[in-house]
Amino acid sequence: MIRLGAEQATIFLGEPAQPVSPFIGPGTSAEWQLMRPIPVEEHENREAPPYPFLTALGHGSDGDLILLRLDRVGALLLDGEPEDVVAVACAMALELVTSPWATGITVDLIGHAIDGADHHESVDALLTRLADTTDAGPHAVFVPEPLTSAEVDRLATSDAAAGIVAIVTGQDPSVRIPGAWELDLRRDPTPVDQLNVDVALQRLTAEEMAAVAKPVNAEPPETVAHPVPKQRDCSETPAETVPRPSQPELRLLGPVSLRGVDYARVEGKKINRLTELAAFLALNPGARAEEISQQLGTSNQPWSAATRQGYVSRLRTWLGHDQDGDLYLPNIDAKNSGYRLSGALLCDWFSFQSLVQAAHGEDRLRRLQEALDLVEGIPLSNVPHGRYEWGSWYERDMTDQIVDVAHTLAADDPTRLPDRQRPRIRVVSLCVPIHECGARLRAATELLA
Repeated sequence: MIRLGAEQATIFLGEPAQPVSPFIGPGTSAEWQLMRPIPVEEHENREAPPYPFLTALGHGSDGDLILLRLDRVGALLLDGEPEDVVAVACAMALELVTSPWATGITVDLIGHAIDGADHHESVDALLTRLADTTDAGPHAVFVPEPLTSAEVDRLATSDAAAGIVAIVTGQDPSVRIPGAWELDLRRDPTPVDQLNVDVALQRLTAEEMAAVAKPVNAEPPETVAHPVPKQRDCSETPAETVPRPSQPELRLLGPVSLRGVDYARVEGKKINRLTELAAFLALNPGARAEEISQQLGTSNQPWSAATRQGYVSRLRTWLGHDQDGDLYLPNIDAKNSGYRLSGALLCDWFSFQSLVQAAHGEDRLRRLQEALDLVEGIPLSNVPHGRYEWGSWYERDMTDQIVDVAHTLAADDPTRLPDRQRPRIRVVSLCVPIHECGARLRAATELLA
C-alpha cells in the first residue's frame, strides 16, 4: 500500500527491508517514507514502471490518497448494494486504463463497458477470448456482479486464465475465494482490515459512468444509406442503396463511431485511436505519413514511425476487404503518395454533402430532409479529451452546413410535403450548440412552431 499526502509519502511493504534512497526508515523496516518533493530529472526512469497494477482505493481520514497494488492482493471482493459495487469497481477499472504507469496490462470489464477497457459479456466470453489470443501480457479483471462458484472454479482451473493477475468482483456470501480481501461498501468510510485503515472509496457517479461508457459492438439498424464519393467535393447524385451488414460505415455527424466492423477483432484500448485514424484519413485523403504522426500524436510527442505503422496496419486489418476483394484502406499509393480510404467505405458526412449538392427540382426538399436525418448529434462529438484537435475546422464546417440545411427547410413552406416528409428541425436543435447557430437556428425553429 502507498499513503500519498501533501507533505510526505509512505510505502507499506509486504515484509521489512532496508530503505532505498530517497526513502528513509528506522533501519530494516516495512514502512518507508519520502519526506520531500523530488525533481523530475532526479528520479526520471526510462525503464518500464515497476508497479503497473498500482491503483487508488480512495482517501484516508486525513485526506491522504491510499493506493493499492492489485497484483499483490490478487482478489478484491466488494460487498454492498449493486449500484455501489458497480460504482467502485468501474472507478478502479477506469483509473487503470488511464494510468500512465499501467503499461503492458489489459483491463477486462465484464457486463459493463467503459472507454479503454476490453468488454466481455460473461466470464466464459472472457476465457474464450483469452484462449484465442496470443497476447501474453497480464490482465486485471473487473466483474461488478458476484461470481458464481462455477465461474470461480473456471477462473481457477482454466489454462486461459493464467494471465489474470488481479480480480475485483462483487461478493456473494456463499462463494469463497481463498486469500481474497473483502470490503464492506455499506460502511463509509470502509475499513480495510489488512491495512488497518478506513478509506472513503472512490466511486463513479451515474453521470460519470455515462460519460465514460462506450457502445458495445452495436450494429446500425437497416436504413437507407448513400454511397460515399471518393473526394470531399464530389457532386455525384447519390444512388439509394442498402449497405451490407458487414460494410464499414464511418459516422461523424454526431458521436464518432465505426459501424459494420467486428469490435471483437480489436483490443478495447485501441478502438478510439483506430477510429480517430479512420476519421482523419477520411477527411484528409492523401495524408502523408509525417502529417498523420503530427496530427494524431501530440505537439511534444508525435507518433513514431513504428506506432504509426502499427495503427495503420491494425486499421487496415479491422476494416478488411470490400465485396470485390479490395482493401478499404489500401496500401500507400506509390504513384500519388499518401494514405486514403477506399471510396467504397461509407461515411455519413460525405452522404450529407452529396444529398445537399443533388437537392434540385422536385426532390429538393426530400433530399435536404434526408441529409438532415443523417445528423445524430454534435458533429465529431463524444471523443476522448484532448483528441481530434485536428478536427475543429471540420466540426465548424459541418455545423454551418447543417444549420444552412435546417434554415432552408424551415424557410420553405413545409406543407408542400406529406406529413411524414415535413422537415424535422427539432433534430438540429439537439445537435448544434445554440451559441454557434445564433439567430438563424432560432428563426428556422420558430418557422415550424
